[in-house]
Amino acid sequence: MIEMSDHELIELTSPKPTAMIKVVGVGGGGSNAVANMYQMGLHDVSFCVVNTDQKHLQESPIKEKVQLGPGLGAGGNPDIGRQYAENEIEKIQAIFNPEVKMVFITAGEGNGTGTGVSPVIAREARKAGLLTIGVVTLPFKFEGRRKIDKALLGMETLAAETDAIIVINNERLREIFTTQSLIGGFRCADETLYKAVKSIVEITFMRGHVMLDFRDVSTVLRDGGVAIMAQGYAKGEHRLSKAIEEALNSPILNNNNVFLASKVVIKISTSPNKDEQITMDEMGELNAFFSNFRPDLFIKYGLEVDREMEDGVKVVILASGFGLYDETVRHHEPTLLTDREIQQNERISRFYPTKNQGRIRHVIRHYIFSTDDLDNDLVVTEVDATPTLRRTQAELKNIKQLAVPTTATTVDLTDPI
Repeated sequence: MIEMSDHELIELTSPKPTAMIKVVGVGGGGSNAVANMYQMGLHDVSFCVVNTDQKHLQESPIKEKVQLGPGLGAGGNPDIGRQYAENEIEKIQAIFNPEVKMVFITAGEGNGTGTGVSPVIAREARKAGLLTIGVVTLPFKFEGRRKIDKALLGMETLAAETDAIIVINNERLREIFTTQSLIGGFRCADETLYKAVKSIVEITFMRGHVMLDFRDVSTVLRDGGVAIMAQGYAKGEHRLSKAIEEALNSPILNNNNVFLASKVVIKISTSPNKDEQITMDEMGELNAFFSNFRPDLFIKYGLEVDREMEDGVKVVILASGFGLYDETVRHHEPTLLTDREIQQNERISRFYPTKNQGRIRHVIRHYIFSTDDLDNDLVVTEVDATPTLRRTQAELKNIKQLAVPTTATTVDLTDPI
């Protein structure tokens, strides 16, 4: 076994600009979302905006622009948008230069250009062999049933032309961000789109102690159906479990039950500081999370250090294998095991016993007094106020700071309760 010292851990670095990933904003909503991504600092991908509205194109900060039709818009009619795209299909094909391997197609469903043109772009991207991901928003409920009907039909059409689609329901955002202004609500939708794309890009280019790469993302998203992406951050006791729980409450999940996924990639970010890094014991908390999935789940995880984490932990979850309307919890039907599956289970259980699987283990944090500590009332009082069994890492750290640095020692003993 090769051991690595702390300084050999690879720290998180910003990905270098690359043309491998392209983000295409379609229509007014998609173009606005792409402009927002650009302005928020997602500069490690190439951008393009496609529109039938010449005026809106001219206002975009994105350099690569594609106009379809005479430039007067599609009048909210997806059929007109689609026809413009088919009539100038060579413009769409020229978007995908040879270096591009993955394309995100962003659109606001329910209007003419985004709804009508995005499936045509997706179709041509897949024809070129590109990993094709749709990232779309659905209208607010107050925008009316007619627009919602168009949006849902457009979502279904786009889903049929993509490898995977991430759907963000604006109505769900409205229910969460109730105090936002209307303009702020649209901004929340753009920021949610940005986070979804940014997280997948970060997974693709991550550098860490346990690596993830384009092939991992491709395995999860290729022919993945509906995909979900969520992230969470937490500090303190059971911070990994809390970060996962925060991710599972993300509005991007759109009421999908993550445990119905067939493929999952999870990226974990921890501090470069040895005293604050995630521990082997904490990684055991993943057992409780993954035990809720189907037995044949494809799982891949990555681990990186990030200076911004300090004493916290961040997780990014990318999962796929859902249908468009999988909104209720479905339990996996029990099936008879084959002889091969029985042998596999016996072999796995030999090295990975399940008696305590999923149980969160508590870390007992002892404090060993030095001679000087016995005369330090602050240390004695703090140790007395924090029972060993319940003492948190932050409390132990505080005791260490109160103690005499040259003589005080502490020790963490991991022991299941």
